[in-house]
Amino acid sequence: MNTKQVCYNFTRGIKTNCQDGCDGHNSGHNVFYEGDILYSYGYHYPLAIRVSVNKYLVNCSGYSNSTARHTNHFYDAVSYSDCIQVPTSAMQAWKNGDFTQFQIEGVAYWNRERLNATDKITRARLDHTRARWQSEIDSAQDNIKTIKAMKSDSAPKPKANPFGAVAMVAKMGELLTDTQTQANDWKKRMIKAGISGLIMPDDWDNLSEDEKTIRLDKVIKEMGK
Repeated sequence: MNTKQVCYNFTRGIKTNCQDGCDGHNSGHNVFYEGDILYSYGYHYPLAIRVSVNKYLVNCSGYSNSTARHTNHFYDAVSYSDCIQVPTSAMQAWKNGDFTQFQIEGVAYWNRERLNATDKITRARLDHTRARWQSEIDSAQDNIKTIKAMKSDSAPKPKANPFGAVAMVAKMGELLTDTQTQANDWKKRMIKAGISGLIMPDDWDNLSEDEKTIRLDKVIKEMGK
């Protein structure tokens, strides 16, 4: 199946029951979709997200020439007026169910674009150049209004983090103990209790307390995300 057909199937909600678990992909497996999200070259780049019937978020962050072609194929399958352009950070926030962060990232991006166009228009000498930058300003303002007007009930619900509580309790070791060694021992016990089957590195007991703290805090930070 080619990329154009993948984009068409995605926008029509057609699932092809792929063996690798996704709902559809092209012959090169570099464009695929799962549920309401279309990806280009992997999960790090959500190309488009369906937010409601015939309404999509489209990634407008910097991309390669090939991803640009994927995006063009997507636009061929939908009406441009049904799309809201936002950066990757806003796309990821939407995926994670963080609607507030989605609006923050989306509005901030278009505010930067508006300010950039405003700066350009003040230095433009030709009428057609000023008209171009005015169009950019108008587009940015329209996108800001659209993003601000979106309702949180259309966003996915935040995913529960099964390790969040463990991370919080582990971090409390800094408050409930008197020394760095005691705090590290507390953190290690809490992390091992929360992650079944966790095995510490062979050289753990030979590490300095400072190095243990750095490693444990990194684990706690990841668990708390």
